[in-house]
Amino acid sequence: METKFKALAGAGALAIAVAAGSLAPQAPASAQATAFLYCFVSPNGSPGGPAGLCSSNYPSDTYSALFEVRNLPAGNYSFVWTNEIGQILPCTTYRCTVQYLGRLQTTDTIYVNYVDQQTGQSNTLARVVSIGGGPL
Repeated sequence: METKFKALAGAGALAIAVAAGSLAPQAPASAQATAFLYCFVSPNGSPGGPAGLCSSNYPSDTYSALFEVRNLPAGNYSFVWTNEIGQILPCTTYRCTVQYLGRLQTTDTIYVNYVDQQTGQSNTLARVVSIGGGPL
């Protein structure tokens, strides 16, 4: 009798856990969010969306483009940032800010290569930044 009670109690706890959603199935790996390169250029006359606004036509003497790797799984990563002509940027974390001169039409591609220090897996993300320049 005691064995049946334990089995029924275990089944009841499972039914309650499932009903409460605590044992809900995990999303398949393909449906999970993947890392992406966020960007926002300042100053900007438009607010950035979830993926960031990586362009500006707002008149300014200088522009600042913030790049940020988002949605990385927890871990210990190293980062190497470069621009489209292969210059290594002085950034060593998941975030990098690049300064651009104003009054010039500029297009640049920023790359970040990140390596998971535990697994050795690496990936490279890229984002194009576009500055319209123009008179002040």
